[in-house]
Amino acid sequence: MPGLGWTIERAPRIRTVTIASGGVNSTSFEPGRFAKGVFQLPSAITGTEFTVEYSIDGTTFTQVPVNAVESNPITSAAASRTYRLPKATFAARYARIVATTAQGAARTITVIMST
Repeated sequence: MPGLGWTIERAPRIRTVTIASGGVNSTSFEPGRFAKGVFQLPSAITGTEFTVEYSIDGTTFTQVPVNAVESNPITSAAASRTYRLPKATFAARYARIVATTAQGAARTITVIMST
């Protein structure tokens, strides 16, 4: 329907985000057109705790709240493993992955979202 917002995506969408060398925040991605998703850490990653944050304006980010069966932050994370994005992530226009440890080199994280 015209004027009600954006169209919901029907096919899975694969995106990559990057945490810069020495940084903790990834570039942002847009989860609002989807209903669920995961992110996969690369084979070389620094640290074991990651948080998902979301934003309406792409500037001010807040930790995504979770329900009783979800985790955020994700603790004991391991390289090359896949983790679920909290359901509330998909209520915002922008989201990002945040490491608690600065990265020793640029790290690319794969994000897969679907309806």
